[in-house]
Amino acid sequence: MPSFYPSPECARETYLYKLIMYDAGGDGWGDGEYIITSETDGASYTGTLDTGYDGVEFFCLRDDTWSITVSLDDSSISFEFDDVNGDHFEGILIIDTLPPIDH
Repeated sequence: MPSFYPSPECARETYLYKLIMYDAGGDGWGDGEYIITSETDGASYTGTLDTGYDGVEFFCLRDDTWSITVSLDDSSISFEFDDVNGDHFEGILIIDTLPPIDH
């Protein structure tokens, strides 16, 4: 049976991460977006939860220190960021600064 959230394969020297986005109101993140940024060279990924209570995005990230920020201060928004080993951290979003992810 196919998975509702399939896991992509990553290129060599990158690691799979999954961002699960939640919205308690069920209307998506509105004007809010996540920004995942490399602390080394500034490479970044952006996106949002367009609609609904939850959504998933997958990323293949190289070994680096990454930070996650969210551009909207809204108590109904939260997320979980998982690696392939099932290690994760969760956040009730605090605008502009979250601890960097060191893989």
